[in-house]
Amino acid sequence: MWILGINNMHDASATIVLDGEVVAAAEEERFVRKKHISGFPREAIGYCLREAGIGIGDLSGVALSWRYWVMRHRAWCALKSMASSFEGFVAKTSRGAGQMKHEWSELVRMRSLLTEHFGPGKYKMVYVDHHHCHQVSTFLPSPFERAAILTMDGAGEEATTVLSVGEGRHIREFGRVRLPHSLGQYYAALTGFLGFKIQSDEYKVMGLASYGEPRFADALRGFLHGGGEGFVLDSRVIDYHRARRGEYHPALTAALGPPRDPNEAVEQRHMDIAASAQLVLEERI
Repeated sequence: MWILGINNMHDASATIVLDGEVVAAAEEERFVRKKHISGFPREAIGYCLREAGIGIGDLSGVALSWRYWVMRHRAWCALKSMASSFEGFVAKTSRGAGQMKHEWSELVRMRSLLTEHFGPGKYKMVYVDHHHCHQVSTFLPSPFERAAILTMDGAGEEATTVLSVGEGRHIREFGRVRLPHSLGQYYAALTGFLGFKIQSDEYKVMGLASYGEPRFADALRGFLHGGGEGFVLDSRVIDYHRARRGEYHPALTAALGPPRDPNEAVEQRHMDIAASAQLVLEERI
């Protein structure tokens, strides 16, 4: 059974699987030379089909790593944000509208896009929970018959952190943290605060952390609370969507000082912010 897997969000990619074995896989950026590109991965899909020596008509299934209709919680988070920050509401909805027009729209139109570029097929379309895709990609190739599984990212359809147990070929979920409480968005927002590119340069913040002292950790702990079975992010103060626009809450700048301009030299304060961000992230994990 031939299965084509597609991711059209950031780091767009494709893979071909035959009876559970990966035959070919590639990221779109390797062909179009645009790092972290999102959108329909036409070149990656074409490469995988050629490597497998098959056509689109040979596929039994096409699997997508997002369930596009699970949007109610995201919409509710956006509406709730309006009560505390109109600017935050505008930032969330403007980015969401952009994604609805492009990536999310592509998910709805995926069969027609595949037909347009590769021809018709009788394959079944399957949309899989985003965090379940993370769980499967790490557990099934592992040597373990039974394992605890923890997945964390910016956000899937609604979840940002999921706890599960894998047994054999089955995964049983027993806990999740939902938006707006996200360790990925917390770290991404501070990546932007430090003058780096969000959803690209987080590794630079991790590296920079080793040169600093975590003297801002107490302040950040006040915005990212731990305890219980999860964590609580004060997304009014550390707002990922506003950070993407270069906007930061006065409470954050009061605690950390002004954000770094991308062209500004990296100073000891920036190293200390990175060290603090990294420490608090590790504590919460």
